[in-house]
Amino acid sequence: MKKLLILAGLAAAFATSAVSAQDTAAQSSSVVRSQIISYSDIDLGTKKGASELKRRVRVAVENVCGTASSSDLTGQNKVNRCYRDNKHRTSAEAAAAISRATPLSGVRIADKK
Repeated sequence: MKKLLILAGLAAAFATSAVSAQDTAAQSSSVVRSQIISYSDIDLGTKKGASELKRRVRVAVENVCGTASSSDLTGQNKVNRCYRDNKHRTSAEAAAAISRATPLSGVRIADKK
C-alpha cells in the first residue's frame, strides 16, 4: 500500500459539568478529519524521495490538526496533542515504508559449525 492515513478526532469540550442531556449529546459529537498521503509517485529509495515523504507527512498532519487561537489554551493543547500523536504514528509508518524501499547495503550471514 502506497498511502498513509492521518486521522484526528477532535471532540467538543464540556464547558460546564451541569448540562442537559440534549446539550451533552450535542457537545459530545466529534469531528474526525483525515487525509491520505500518497507516495506512489516518489522513489523512497532515494534521499530526495524519503525527504519528500517526510515533508508530505508534516504538511498533512498540520492540515488535519489545524490551529487554535493563541488565547485558546484548551484549543492549543488539543492541536498540540493531535500533532504529536499523528506525527509520531505517521512518521513511524513513513520510516517503515522508506526502509522497505531502501535496498540493504550489506547483510552478513554466519553459521556456527
